[in-house]
Amino acid sequence: MNDKSFAAQYKDARWQRKRLEIMERDNFTCHMCKRGEEEEVSLNVHHAYYEKGKKPWDYPDDMLVTLCEDCHKNLHDLKNTIMKNMAFMSCGQLDGLYRLSHADDLLREMGSNHDVYNLSGMIFALQNGQTAWEKGRDDANAK
Repeated sequence: MNDKSFAAQYKDARWQRKRLEIMERDNFTCHMCKRGEEEEVSLNVHHAYYEKGKKPWDYPDDMLVTLCEDCHKNLHDLKNTIMKNMAFMSCGQLDGLYRLSHADDLLREMGSNHDVYNLSGMIFALQNGQTAWEKGRDDANAK
């Protein structure tokens, strides 16, 4: 898919409708810094991941989140830094990272009711100034 058709998809009425639904769900507030329309910040809807050939509006709602323009840029910068650093990781380190990112599924298969955090959740927690441990404690206390 070329850049022009990719950019055109974000102007498509289906994406605009989905984007508005996500922003309404999130009360027109950035998930990370909690700023919103009152502060006159520009808001974006962020995809937690991309799949080749998938249209922007075809992702599940729980994989989309409202972010202000600054937090959106910072999150992408952080993901790019992580990806660059992964280029220098050994196969064993990459395997460990893969296992960590799938730990929730593995624990569920084993019948555990404990949660481990996926990589996206850990990135969101780091962007919010929380460590994974603090996020886990807060999530556990919320249950």
